[in-house]
Amino acid sequence: MFATTTKLSGGKKHSQNIGPVPITDHAHERWAERAATAGTDIETAWHQSIPVGAPERDADMARLYAPCDVLFVVRGGAVTTVCPANYGSLNTDGLGACTACGNLDSLQYGDTACRWCNTQPQEITLDSGLTVTATEEE
Repeated sequence: MFATTTKLSGGKKHSQNIGPVPITDHAHERWAERAATAGTDIETAWHQSIPVGAPERDADMARLYAPCDVLFVVRGGAVTTVCPANYGSLNTDGLGACTACGNLDSLQYGDTACRWCNTQPQEITLDSGLTVTATEEE
């Protein structure tokens, strides 16, 4: 689903789903080239990907597919390209690296397993550098 945000009266924002996002032929070609080891199709990867900010990409929306270090770029309501993720220029606030696989995810302590490796992490390293460690109570 492609999510959009509409500003309502009073300044509140409302999120809505408007159906599957179209994927251009160019994006399919770049996916095959840049994510050849993904083991999944572009549509599945799009749905598994994580929203990030990508100010350098002049995009309406960008989503990160961390296992292949690629970025889906959306312009005009369609995925128009798949490019290498330049982590230095992405806004990954709120994401943390799974200590099992190293991929960024929207994990929070106590969340379900990592979407990439399916491991329940004992530690979560946030993008800010802070590491949260799980301990058992005695």
